[in-house]
Amino acid sequence: MFKSKRMLLLASLMMMLVVFTACQSSESSEEEIVEDPVVHEDENSEAEEIMEDEVLLSDWDGVWNNMAAYLDDEELEVAFDDLAEREGMSVEDVKAAYIEDRKVNFNGFVVEGDKVTFLDQFQDKDGEVI
Repeated sequence: MFKSKRMLLLASLMMMLVVFTACQSSESSEEEIVEDPVVHEDENSEAEEIMEDEVLLSDWDGVWNNMAAYLDDEELEVAFDDLAEREGMSVEDVKAAYIEDRKVNFNGFVVEGDKVTFLDQFQDKDGEVI
C-alpha cells in the first residue's frame, strides 16, 4: 500500500497535530474521588503500584474528532500532495488508503465522566448522536 512507512508516519503525525489543535476540552469539573481498591494481605506492593497508574475514562473528558474527517481540510492539502508525489500515487489514493486503514463509524465523540457519546459529525458542526 505505502512504499514508505516513514511517509505514513509523517502523514499520521500531521493529522494528529491537527486533531490535537482542533480538539476542544470541556471545563474541568471537580475531580472524582476514587476509593482505594481492596488489596488482599498476600498481594505485594506491585498491586498498589498498578492501582496508582490507573487511568480513568474521565481523564479523557472533552470533545474529540475523527482524524479521517480532516482529509479535505485545505491546511493538509500540501502534505497529501507531497506524500502522493513521493509515493507515486494520486492524492485520492493516498486519502483512500488512510481511510481504509483507520475506518471508524463516527466522526466525533464526547467523553463526560464515565459516558461516551458518539456523533455522526464534529460536535461544533452540530453532530447528531449515533
